[in-house]
Amino acid sequence: MILFFSATGNSKFVANKIAEYLADKTISLNERIKSENYSLKSFSNPLIIIVPTYAWRIPNIVNEYLLKTPLDKYIKTYFILTCGDDSARADIYVKKLCKHKKLTYMGLKSIIMPENYTAMFNIPDQDEAQKIIKKALPDIEKTAEIIKKGQFIEEKHTGIIKSAIINPLFYTFIVNAKGFYTTKNCTGCAKCAEVCPLNNIHIKQNIPVWDNHCTHCMACINRCPFKAIEYKNASKNKSRYFLDTDNHSTLLYSR
Repeated sequence: MILFFSATGNSKFVANKIAEYLADKTISLNERIKSENYSLKSFSNPLIIIVPTYAWRIPNIVNEYLLKTPLDKYIKTYFILTCGDDSARADIYVKKLCKHKKLTYMGLKSIIMPENYTAMFNIPDQDEAQKIIKKALPDIEKTAEIIKKGQFIEEKHTGIIKSAIINPLFYTFIVNAKGFYTTKNCTGCAKCAEVCPLNNIHIKQNIPVWDNHCTHCMACINRCPFKAIEYKNASKNKSRYFLDTDNHSTLLYSR
């Protein structure tokens, strides 16, 4: 079974590719988290968890979801983290999760995908994003083969300061919804509310309003059809990134 969390498509893309190689099925944690559904049927296949890297760990909301969700004990569990650069020592924290849930940790693989954190970083242009995705494909296939053989994923992990110190600072001082706002391009279509995994966005008088449970997944800003959402001054004049696997389009971009 493959569990994935994906706000702008990177991790979903990887999950779908892994599922193809292994003839396995995927389950969206976005939908489970949004509906507060903590039930999973028992399964015999290895558990594969594919999520983005948030400040060099798995997203807090994914960690919290897995802690609350009953999982089969001692099942082999693989972690695949999509990232813009690296996942540092995220392995330390997923090992703790596995120990707590009595899962058999089988390693963590980092897959470099196009940057999507519009609130802080520049987004690659479409050509560059395509190159990054193409370069990731052999890594994805190799990882699937390792999982298929039931082997441990061997990957060297470094950067303890990023995961141990920067991550909690990131969540304390940066992760909140105060910086999001809409421009005159907003039509009140409610797409942002639909894709928010924490139900943090509500439409009031035809305008999105953000509450206080944001995880900075960037789904709202990157998936707005009208590029009508900004984050402080950081997102102005930047591209938006969404890898649309459902409609078989490679990338959805807007300037």
